[in-house]
Amino acid sequence: MFPSLPQTSTLALALSLAVSAQQSPLSNSPSIPENRPLHDRPSSPPEGLDSGVILGAPRNATIKLFPASLTSFRPNLSFGCRESVFNTISLETDVCLSGDYYLSHNMLITEAPICADGKKSTMAYYHQQGCGGEIKYRSDFNSNGIPEYCLWGGYSPKEWSLIFRCDDGTERMEDRMSATESMETRHQIAAPPPAPKPLPYFGSFADEESQDEPVALEEPTDGLVYTHLFPACNGQRVGGNKPMTVPVDRCLTIHGFGIQFKTPAVCSNGTRAKWARFEDSKCGYGEISSAYGLIDIKDSDIMKCLSTGTIGAAEKVSSMSFWCDGFGDVKKPDPNAPKEPEVPKPERGSISESACAGHAPFFDHPKTDTCVDLKTDMMKIFSTGVCANGTSALLAKYERKGCAGSPASFMEVNKERGNLEKCLSFKDTGSFAFWCDGKGVVGPVPNNPGGARQGRSKTSVVMVIMLIIFAGVLATMLGAWAWFTTDIGMRVRELFSRKEGGIAL
Repeated sequence: MFPSLPQTSTLALALSLAVSAQQSPLSNSPSIPENRPLHDRPSSPPEGLDSGVILGAPRNATIKLFPASLTSFRPNLSFGCRESVFNTISLETDVCLSGDYYLSHNMLITEAPICADGKKSTMAYYHQQGCGGEIKYRSDFNSNGIPEYCLWGGYSPKEWSLIFRCDDGTERMEDRMSATESMETRHQIAAPPPAPKPLPYFGSFADEESQDEPVALEEPTDGLVYTHLFPACNGQRVGGNKPMTVPVDRCLTIHGFGIQFKTPAVCSNGTRAKWARFEDSKCGYGEISSAYGLIDIKDSDIMKCLSTGTIGAAEKVSSMSFWCDGFGDVKKPDPNAPKEPEVPKPERGSISESACAGHAPFFDHPKTDTCVDLKTDMMKIFSTGVCANGTSALLAKYERKGCAGSPASFMEVNKERGNLEKCLSFKDTGSFAFWCDGKGVVGPVPNNPGGARQGRSKTSVVMVIMLIIFAGVLATMLGAWAWFTTDIGMRVRELFSRKEGGIAL
């Protein structure tokens, strides 16, 4: 029995699908592209004497310069070397190209140069201008050779330079570099195009600036941040519930593991400040961290919990700054510099009389060159105090209270003599002082100077009242004496002095 035509078509379709499935395996996940930005560089045949290709006249390098990056680090995204605005330059061999901006995903070598002898040139890249110092990238030491992708990934310095050198007969690249650097090197400055501005509005907003255009400010505005103890930004906040004010280009030490931006800082040119993170607590003394660099603060980052490290990890973000113009000229301490001698600080002494009486010790901390009256005959000294010159004070004993007269004796109290923190006898001693230079030794200060003044004022009031009473009594006596000396007094005396039964006319 033969299959029908529809069955034959269905069977053929199934066989074709099975064959195609064997040729290309099915997968639900997309293929992972190469970890670098793509570009439209055309493929070129291999060059050089060993390639079999006959080369003509020497050729300059063709380079596309895209708008300068505002940050030291930009992730490997598709925008690298894809802007519509760029400058194309032609760079001769043995000419140094230097730039004074971040070279971060904004350069593309579209055509490598050819030397006069038909050999490939050797590319050298530096983290400073002038093509001098340490070489950070060597095309003859790297399997990628002269890079064919968007330059560069990772963190870029603010100044950089590169050069294509041709062979001068030496075998090693170090020899070629030194031989060429000994001659006068020509230089060329990299001039990228300006970043494109946002399109203006039309209609009723034709005369207004774009909302995305930064507006210069008279002064930069401070940022407000919350720092948290835990990475999830929950629980206890470091520094209280109120946000901390962080001015631009100032260092903030971070003790926790989470941070939130309530209000990002704004630079004086109207742009939002970058977030600079540092491994140390001093913000690298103004040097951008090679591990963290500068990153943009997006609107989505506001009040978002941002981690500054993992609890228990060896490294974390220990400080940060809202970066605009940098810290300026900051002097970094020399780790090899000799340590400056510490300036001694005067310290009080420490004593206890109750410690020698079998009771719980109560401590007193008298200043040096200050008199202290004793209450008992035994006392334990824990420290005699430190003088202004850094030496330990002496114990000066006085026979009478108030440190009257000259000291009866001096004594060193320390561990070497075995009398420190020991109960010492102060028999026949009324007062003492921890002696440094003896200047300003004063008697004991009352515990309540205000109370003493108040007692003196009460005594004065009582004396005034007594004087008033005495004056009143005296006035009464004088008045009585004057009354008896008048005529009325005399008549009264005559009336009482007459005999009984007499009648006065």
